[in-house]
Amino acid sequence: MKTMQSRVKMRDEISAIKYQVSFAETCLKRADREWAYYKNGHPNPQSDTSSQEHYLKSQKSYVAAKEHAEKAMSMLRGLNEPELERKAKEILSKCVKGHI
Repeated sequence: MKTMQSRVKMRDEISAIKYQVSFAETCLKRADREWAYYKNGHPNPQSDTSSQEHYLKSQKSYVAAKEHAEKAMSMLRGLNEPELERKAKEILSKCVKGHI
């Protein structure tokens, strides 16, 4: 039987994993958007950002997404959270395909 402390600890671990996955998803969306701007030669209307800067931002965002997804995967070891694991693996596969 699990004690109250172990349940709280597990809940905190799952919350931390959810944060990592959510942040990785946000980074991936940003990376995809910046990559599209770069690919289409779309300058940022709110600044003087060149397409090369869009490329650099996309690469940094893909790397950040990959790092956070990897961190989530390492935190998931030993836990039975198939939905979080699926999301993290999906992000990792998109980062590999994502022009890195």
